[in-house]
Amino acid sequence: MDIEEMKSKIKQAEEVAESVADPDRKKIAFKEVLRELLRGVDTGHDIVRRVETSKTTDLPDQFSEFLSHLTADSHFDRVISVLYFSFHKGVVSMTLQDLAEAYSSARIKSPANFSDVMGDCIRKGYIIEARDKKEGKKAWQITPTGEKYVKEELTQAS
Repeated sequence: MDIEEMKSKIKQAEEVAESVADPDRKKIAFKEVLRELLRGVDTGHDIVRRVETSKTTDLPDQFSEFLSHLTADSHFDRVISVLYFSFHKGVVSMTLQDLAEAYSSARIKSPANFSDVMGDCIRKGYIIEARDKKEGKKAWQITPTGEKYVKEELTQAS
């Protein structure tokens, strides 16, 4: 890719991200859209939609409170729930350490092997490995399928 093509993709990402009102989410949208454009994806509008709606204000402040409203009885369900909660609080991806800290903050015993649980979640299509490392470590993020699972299968009827 030459410098002119790179400049064009940066400009396109800026234009797409410009539609995001919140400055913090605008930065996230720009980064995600540019990454997709560099991979060869034609548009970043779906990414912008996800970033714009990622911060849900009706979630409780604490993960433990959020978890109390779910039927997440297994580590599989809890890991997906942590990633869902974090994503909707503006955190796009999490490392194993982040997941362990979320478990600890909710006073839940961590799984014996997070990697096994992550593998199961990936096989079901509920999470994916993030393209970029976070603080030099492998990270994961929830997929739209994972979000749907939390909303439809784990959320208790009010």
